Amino acid sequence: MKRSTTINRILSAILAGAMILGTMAACGAEEVANSDSAAVESSVENSGEVAGITYPLDTDETLTIALNDNKTITAVSKTFANTPFAKAWAEQTGVNLEFIAVDDTAMQLLFTDDDLPDIVIWDAFKYAGGPQAAINDGVLSPITREELEVYAPDYTAVLNAFHPDVERTYKTDDGMYLGFGQIPESEYIALRNTSGMGVRGDWLKEWGMEVPDTIEELEAYMMKSLEIPEMEFPFQSAAVNSVSIYGYWTAPFGLVAAAPYQINGEVHLGYAEPEYKDYLAWLRSLAERGLMDTSFTAIDNAVYGSKTAVTHFAIGGGIGTAMAYAEDPSSGMGDFEIVPMPSLKSEEGWAGGYALDSKPAQSRIAWITPACENKELALQFLNYGYTEAGKLLFNFGIEGESYTMESGEPVYTDWITHNPDGLSMQQAMGQYNRSAVGGGPMIQTYDYAKQYFWRPQQQLAMEVWSQNDSHNYCMPNFIVADEYAAEYAKIGADIATYVAESRVKFVNGDFAMDDFENVYIPTLKEMGLDRYLEIIQEACDRFYAR
Repeated sequence: MKRSTTINRILSAILAGAMILGTMAACGAEEVANSDSAAVESSVENSGEVAGITYPLDTDETLTIALNDNKTITAVSKTFANTPFAKAWAEQTGVNLEFIAVDDTAMQLLFTDDDLPDIVIWDAFKYAGGPQAAINDGVLSPITREELEVYAPDYTAVLNAFHPDVERTYKTDDGMYLGFGQIPESEYIALRNTSGMGVRGDWLKEWGMEVPDTIEELEAYMMKSLEIPEMEFPFQSAAVNSVSIYGYWTAPFGLVAAAPYQINGEVHLGYAEPEYKDYLAWLRSLAERGLMDTSFTAIDNAVYGSKTAVTHFAIGGGIGTAMAYAEDPSSGMGDFEIVPMPSLKSEEGWAGGYALDSKPAQSRIAWITPACENKELALQFLNYGYTEAGKLLFNFGIEGESYTMESGEPVYTDWITHNPDGLSMQQAMGQYNRSAVGGGPMIQTYDYAKQYFWRPQQQLAMEVWSQNDSHNYCMPNFIVADEYAAEYAKIGADIATYVAESRVKFVNGDFAMDDFENVYIPTLKEMGLDRYLEIIQEACDRFYAR
């Protein structure tokens, strides 16, 4: 392994911090029918039979697995290895497992060690230099298509059945495979789109207003909220970054999003488009009218009571947490209710790139390292998450303990939904499955989401936030060519810092709006904007050519 190169890359990545500018394209797909747990035989509609594997495997070998530490899990079970899930994973696959659970920084440093684990479950695109660098550095052992077909037939069937961008995400330019991805059931965009804007449903009812989806309706709602004595600012400026890069409020200005996006494969950088100026001018007008603060500090969820009216929410830790608190009689919140808000639409009804973070496959990958002495065993082991039995384990856990089968469907037990020890639902689920906490080599099912996000407001959010056409604009999770990696990282870091700083200055008035053409764009070009766009376009062209 090229350890000196690896160490330099790792240290550089740690100092610079994680910066992910490419997000995956979102696409619809067919649901996959996987094998059952006895004699695992996989078949996918219109793709024929695939030879199966019988689990548990007949082996006495041990595989070591490095994965992210998760405090939600370890707060209950001390270590990941102690969880019922980890024990069931070993038992059902027949493989002895040893786990190394570390945070992102420790994971990066682990790659500089000569004693690599057999398998790594991590975001391969966070590796310094990207997945191709991990291959070049001797950290990731690529897989051939033939190896997948023989030793991982269920995973192969999934790749065959889903949209081609899923396979492209886990593939190199020369046709090798990086590893086993976490793949949402792609027809359910709610699995890929678990955050969005929320407003006060109780206020809307009181004021006789509909949930806003145009600028005029949003401004009227925010102006009305100023009549509440405790109101500080209807909108927190700290949420502007999310609102901008995901394109929640950009469509009325003819802008897909402030983030990079693509149209028919052609890359655009939203923060450098002419329409971005109009969007910034509107944000400034919000501040000037007292509808938004200009502090740009961290979002204070505590003020989302009577002190703010609209903000960015996660479906679980945002809407779920807030509603759980409001439902407690001792909270004194009364009729408090958060309801999801759709994108702001243009006059023509266009929704722009709303929720541009949608993606058909996640960048977390389970990959095999060159240290693994039995690659065939590792492939068969990792294949399990794509079988029918594996889907149940990864999404629901252990039958009779964390779920039961009712009318042929898995249903979480009271131990998960109303834990007798006072564990939150996520804490309880973290002991038995990976869908809510941590992920892995698996298919993430919609059935899990429907039960996890069970409140009416969350169910509505899955529906409302899923109604977008972001699949037309999302960037693929591209891999920058080795020879351009350092240049790309340097230009990208400079641009990201300047764009963030400039957004604040345009909103708070330190920059005049004319500075957009006179100062802002020229500065971006001096930083290498055009070259940066060229590098991204070249990487995207290679992605789509796979």
